[in-house]
Amino acid sequence: MAGLTTITAGAAGDEPKADSKEQPKLSLSRALDYEIYARLHASADYIDDGNDDKWYVASNSSRIGLKGAAGATDDLNVVWQVESEISLDESGTTWASRDSFVGLQSSLYGKALFGRMNSPYKALSRKIDLFDDQIGDTRNIFGVGSSGFDLRLNNDIMYVSPTIAGVSASAAYRTTD
Repeated sequence: MAGLTTITAGAAGDEPKADSKEQPKLSLSRALDYEIYARLHASADYIDDGNDDKWYVASNSSRIGLKGAAGATDDLNVVWQVESEISLDESGTTWASRDSFVGLQSSLYGKALFGRMNSPYKALSRKIDLFDDQIGDTRNIFGVGSSGFDLRLNNDIMYVSPTIAGVSASAAYRTTD
Protein backbone atom coordinates (compact mmCIF):
# COMPACT_ATOMS: atom_id res chain seq x y z
CA MET A 1 0.00 0.00 0.00
CA ALA A 2 1.07 3.57 -0.58
CA GLY A 3 0.80 4.93 2.95
CA LEU A 4 1.08 3.86 6.52
CA THR A 5 -0.51 5.86 9.31
CA THR A 6 -1.22 4.89 12.90
CA ILE A 7 -4.65 5.61 14.37
CA THR A 8 -5.09 5.46 18.13
CA ALA A 9 -8.64 4.73 19.17
CA GLY A 10 -8.09 3.24 22.62
CA ALA A 11 -6.47 4.49 25.79
CA ALA A 12 -3.09 3.21 26.94
CA GLY A 13 -3.40 0.05 28.98
CA ASP A 14 -6.50 -1.18 27.10
CA GLU A 15 -4.79 -4.43 26.07
CA PRO A 16 -5.45 -7.37 28.45
CA LYS A 17 -2.60 -8.77 30.51
CA ALA A 18 -1.05 -12.07 29.35
CA ASP A 19 -2.58 -14.04 32.26
CA SER A 20 -6.00 -12.38 31.90
CA LYS A 21 -9.02 -14.26 30.51
CA GLU A 22 -10.41 -11.00 29.15
CA GLN A 23 -10.88 -10.92 25.37
CA PRO A 24 -8.97 -8.26 23.40
CA LYS A 25 -11.10 -5.19 22.67
CA LEU A 26 -11.92 -4.11 19.14
CA SER A 27 -9.52 -1.27 18.49
CA LEU A 28 -8.32 0.67 15.47
CA SER A 29 -4.99 1.35 17.14
CA ARG A 30 -3.32 -0.80 14.48
CA ALA A 31 -1.84 0.46 11.21
CA LEU A 32 -3.99 2.10 8.54
CA ASP A 33 -2.94 1.19 4.99
CA TYR A 34 -4.20 3.32 2.14
CA GLU A 35 -3.61 3.69 -1.57
CA ILE A 36 -4.34 6.44 -4.07
CA TYR A 37 -4.81 5.07 -7.58
CA ALA A 38 -5.95 6.21 -11.02
CA ARG A 39 -6.65 4.87 -14.49
CA LEU A 40 -6.54 7.30 -17.41
CA HIS A 41 -7.78 5.45 -20.48
CA ALA A 42 -8.73 7.88 -23.26
CA SER A 43 -9.07 6.95 -26.92
CA ALA A 44 -10.03 8.53 -30.24
CA ASP A 45 -12.66 6.31 -31.87
CA TYR A 46 -14.03 6.38 -35.42
CA ILE A 47 -17.58 5.07 -35.63
CA ASP A 48 -19.49 4.34 -38.85
CA ASP A 49 -22.95 2.92 -38.18
CA GLY A 50 -24.04 2.95 -41.83
CA ASN A 51 -25.98 6.20 -41.47
CA ASP A 52 -23.40 8.47 -39.93
CA ASP A 53 -19.67 8.40 -39.39
CA LYS A 54 -17.79 10.47 -36.81
CA TRP A 55 -14.69 10.67 -34.68
CA TYR A 56 -15.23 10.61 -30.93
CA VAL A 57 -12.98 11.06 -27.92
CA ALA A 58 -13.87 8.52 -25.24
CA SER A 59 -12.86 8.42 -21.58
CA ASN A 60 -13.29 4.61 -21.31
CA SER A 61 -14.09 4.46 -17.60
CA SER A 62 -11.14 6.57 -16.48
CA ARG A 63 -11.13 6.89 -12.70
CA ILE A 64 -9.38 8.03 -9.56
CA GLY A 65 -9.77 6.47 -6.15
CA LEU A 66 -8.65 6.15 -2.59
CA LYS A 67 -8.91 2.84 -0.73
CA GLY A 68 -7.62 1.38 2.45
CA ALA A 69 -7.87 -0.93 5.42
CA ALA A 70 -7.34 -0.66 9.15
CA GLY A 71 -6.74 -3.70 11.33
CA ALA A 72 -9.33 -4.10 14.07
CA THR A 73 -8.16 -7.55 15.28
CA ASP A 74 -5.65 -10.09 13.97
CA ASP A 75 -8.16 -11.34 11.34
CA LEU A 76 -10.64 -8.47 11.02
CA ASN A 77 -10.05 -5.31 8.98
CA VAL A 78 -12.22 -2.29 8.39
CA VAL A 79 -12.02 -1.70 4.61
CA TRP A 80 -13.14 1.31 2.60
CA GLN A 81 -12.97 2.77 -0.89
CA VAL A 82 -14.05 5.99 -2.60
CA GLU A 83 -13.78 5.94 -6.40
CA SER A 84 -14.80 8.64 -8.87
CA GLU A 85 -15.15 8.76 -12.63
CA ILE A 86 -12.81 11.09 -14.49
CA SER A 87 -14.36 12.53 -17.64
CA LEU A 88 -11.45 13.14 -19.99
CA ASP A 89 -13.75 13.75 -22.96
CA GLU A 90 -16.14 16.29 -21.39
CA SER A 91 -16.61 18.22 -18.18
CA GLY A 92 -18.46 17.09 -15.12
CA THR A 93 -17.75 14.29 -12.70
CA THR A 94 -19.38 13.32 -9.43
CA TRP A 95 -17.47 12.43 -6.26
CA ALA A 96 -17.90 8.73 -5.34
CA SER A 97 -19.67 8.00 -8.64
CA ARG A 98 -18.09 4.55 -8.93
CA ASP A 99 -17.56 1.73 -6.37
CA SER A 100 -17.53 3.46 -2.97
CA PHE A 101 -18.11 1.56 0.26
CA VAL A 102 -17.12 0.73 3.83
CA GLY A 103 -17.10 -2.75 5.34
CA LEU A 104 -15.44 -5.52 7.30
CA GLN A 105 -13.06 -8.13 5.90
CA SER A 106 -11.82 -11.39 7.39
CA SER A 107 -9.70 -14.07 5.70
CA LEU A 108 -11.80 -16.66 7.52
CA TYR A 109 -15.33 -15.26 6.97
CA GLY A 110 -15.08 -13.08 3.85
CA LYS A 111 -16.25 -9.48 3.37
CA ALA A 112 -19.41 -7.57 4.26
CA LEU A 113 -19.59 -4.28 2.33
CA PHE A 114 -22.06 -1.38 2.50
CA GLY A 115 -22.38 1.36 -0.15
CA ARG A 116 -22.37 1.78 -3.94
CA MET A 117 -20.91 -1.24 -5.75
CA ASN A 118 -21.00 -3.26 -8.94
CA SER A 119 -23.64 -5.98 -8.88
CA PRO A 120 -22.19 -9.53 -8.62
CA TYR A 121 -23.20 -10.10 -12.27
CA LYS A 122 -21.36 -7.00 -13.43
CA ALA A 123 -18.25 -7.86 -11.39
CA LEU A 124 -18.13 -11.31 -13.02
CA SER A 125 -18.93 -10.21 -16.57
CA ARG A 126 -16.27 -7.46 -16.52
CA LYS A 127 -13.61 -10.11 -15.77
CA ILE A 128 -14.43 -12.14 -18.89
CA ASP A 129 -15.09 -9.29 -21.38
CA LEU A 130 -12.02 -9.07 -23.63
CA PHE A 131 -12.88 -5.47 -24.61
CA ASP A 132 -13.90 -4.21 -21.15
CA ASP A 133 -13.97 -0.39 -20.90
CA GLN A 134 -13.39 0.03 -24.66
CA ILE A 135 -15.63 0.71 -27.65
CA GLY A 136 -16.01 -3.05 -28.25
CA ASP A 137 -17.25 -3.65 -24.68
CA THR A 138 -20.13 -6.15 -24.68
CA ARG A 139 -22.33 -3.56 -22.95
CA ASN A 140 -21.91 -1.28 -26.00
CA ILE A 141 -22.66 -4.10 -28.44
CA PHE A 142 -25.62 -5.74 -26.67
CA GLY A 143 -26.85 -2.91 -24.45
CA VAL A 144 -27.09 -5.16 -21.38
CA GLY A 145 -26.79 -2.22 -18.98
CA SER A 146 -30.55 -1.65 -19.27
CA SER A 147 -31.33 -5.24 -18.21
CA GLY A 148 -30.90 -4.47 -14.52
CA PHE A 149 -28.08 -6.97 -13.97
CA ASP A 150 -25.05 -5.10 -15.33
CA LEU A 151 -25.34 -2.19 -12.93
CA ARG A 152 -23.58 -0.40 -10.11
CA LEU A 153 -26.06 -0.49 -7.24
CA ASN A 154 -26.72 2.27 -4.70
CA ASN A 155 -27.60 1.46 -1.07
CA ASP A 156 -26.15 -2.01 -1.47
CA ILE A 157 -25.20 -4.63 1.11
CA MET A 158 -22.83 -7.21 -0.33
CA TYR A 159 -21.26 -10.38 1.04
CA VAL A 160 -18.17 -11.81 -0.66
CA SER A 161 -17.09 -15.25 0.53
CA PRO A 162 -13.48 -16.06 1.30
CA THR A 163 -11.59 -17.67 -1.59
CA ILE A 164 -11.50 -21.44 -1.22
CA ALA A 165 -9.59 -23.52 -3.80
CA GLY A 166 -9.47 -20.46 -6.07
CA VAL A 167 -13.24 -19.87 -6.01
CA SER A 168 -15.32 -17.22 -4.25
CA ALA A 169 -18.96 -16.17 -4.46
CA SER A 170 -20.84 -12.95 -3.80
CA ALA A 171 -24.42 -11.96 -3.07
CA ALA A 172 -25.93 -8.49 -2.90
CA TYR A 173 -29.07 -6.94 -1.48
CA ARG A 174 -30.18 -3.48 -2.54
CA THR A 175 -31.98 -1.55 0.16
CA THR A 176 -34.54 1.11 -0.59
CA ASP A 177 -33.60 4.80 -0.54
